[in-house]
Amino acid sequence: MQTNRRKPFGSNGVLLLALPLFIATLSATFAEDEPTRPPKPASFDFQGAMDDIRVDELQMHLGWLADRPQEGRCAGTEGGHRAGDYLVMQLVLLGLEPAGNDDSYLQGFQFIAGEPQYRNVLGVIRGSDPDQADEYIMICAHYDHVGIINNEIYPGANDNASGTSMILELAESLQKLEPRPKRSIIIAFWDAEELGLLGSRHFANNPTVPLRQIKMVFNFDMVGTLQNNTFELFGGNVATGIREMVSRLTGPDDPDIEFTTEYLLASDHSSLYAKRIPAVMFFTGMDCPYHVPDDTFDIINFEGMKRIADIAFRIVFHLADSDELAKIKYLSPREVQRDKAKAGDASALWVTDTMGLTIEDEEADDSGDSFKSLGKLLGNLFGSTDSDGQTGLRIAKVARKSYAAQLGLQRGDRIVTFNGRDVENHFDFDEAIIACLDHEPDRTMYLRVARTKESKEWLRFEINPTDLTEAFQIVRQGFMYWESQAEPDTLIVGSVISESATESGLQTNDRIMHINDQRASGETLRDAVKTKRLLSLEIERNGKISQLELAL
Repeated sequence: MQTNRRKPFGSNGVLLLALPLFIATLSATFAEDEPTRPPKPASFDFQGAMDDIRVDELQMHLGWLADRPQEGRCAGTEGGHRAGDYLVMQLVLLGLEPAGNDDSYLQGFQFIAGEPQYRNVLGVIRGSDPDQADEYIMICAHYDHVGIINNEIYPGANDNASGTSMILELAESLQKLEPRPKRSIIIAFWDAEELGLLGSRHFANNPTVPLRQIKMVFNFDMVGTLQNNTFELFGGNVATGIREMVSRLTGPDDPDIEFTTEYLLASDHSSLYAKRIPAVMFFTGMDCPYHVPDDTFDIINFEGMKRIADIAFRIVFHLADSDELAKIKYLSPREVQRDKAKAGDASALWVTDTMGLTIEDEEADDSGDSFKSLGKLLGNLFGSTDSDGQTGLRIAKVARKSYAAQLGLQRGDRIVTFNGRDVENHFDFDEAIIACLDHEPDRTMYLRVARTKESKEWLRFEINPTDLTEAFQIVRQGFMYWESQAEPDTLIVGSVISESATESGLQTNDRIMHINDQRASGETLRDAVKTKRLLSLEIERNGKISQLELAL
């Protein structure tokens, strides 16, 4: 490892006279066939700034970073330092303020003989509102890769020259935007991510601006291989309101967004989230060459990068300029885990889940899993139908003061039929209730019950559908839902259970945000169902907002 390192460029330092020529040469190298264009304007309006995020410039930056002379940009090597110098030069040319140490663009760490082994590159686009300019939105990416392994260069085009190039384009457009957003925007390029998130962790522990003033972090890692018109956004559930805010800033022609609730800890946003800062990551997936020599310029979908960058530009500007930032509230890992548990329950199990009663059968006993049942409404705990060799669904417990107790059901009873349908397990029982409530909601329902093993007489119990208030409500609305702290005033569809809901186009995991022009809530839904009329639903699916009509 060599230690021939340049001094950082300070805001008052002397820039190399050859720098403009150097950048022009780079442009020519990666855009030799490009026609001559007039000089860029010094500033843009909003649309002009977004339009100036250009494919040819993404190609130029990524092509240089992933080229052979950079030798895979391994942190602490000459190639890694050349990449850092390139980023400093870009920030100087764009006119960003330094945000590193000692009025420079660099934040060095792990020093050897007085020189930093690793170097973060930091700049800031100063906000236009003096009262809010000390609040920051951060956009970041790691610029290092794994270098040379077994005499082969690992170029790291997608990992992460793609994210680095996207940040450079976003920085240029945001810097030239007039008027500037009210809040400031930190541009951060992390070093030594591949060695264990060292750069972002160093900044998190030694910030160059107070951490409490950083309100939101957007990390871009491996964003160069858009496929199937879909990219992932990790961490949309680590703060309130992120998903709806992002979705309302996308259009019908934008890529779909997969909001991933698994929080990826192996990238730099996690270093800032650990400091209680909401932080998310843009990502185009692992279905691409990863940590291999084949991660090269030619695998990159530059048009896809441009489309993702356009969405990111809108989001970053919106949060930096609007009052909506106040809606983004940090959620702790425990709160996130609690929401994930709700999501897992709602997506893994069927309508029996929301009824809250555990049913223990042989499969559940063997696996350690448990199932909830519509039987909660009857106050029963159902046991195995096979354990005693008898047909029917055996009641293991009747809750005191429950509807089942009022009916006169007892422990040990076996429900043999429900409205004439055989009951072999709790799924049969739930399906029978749903069918009755869906198709004959005004018809009395009947349970046929055997009281003891020896008894050859059947007991008959009548059930009035209106007494099954919760089940009746769910079947009438046609779907089950759950609610998340991260998505206030939103109903998340857990299961679609009626034909009318299916025919409307409603799907599991849809987000219902408005019901008949009112913000969605359980109460709003119950009131709307009571009217027995058409439900007009505003939903979000994969980052797109649309309208559905559901006939009751």
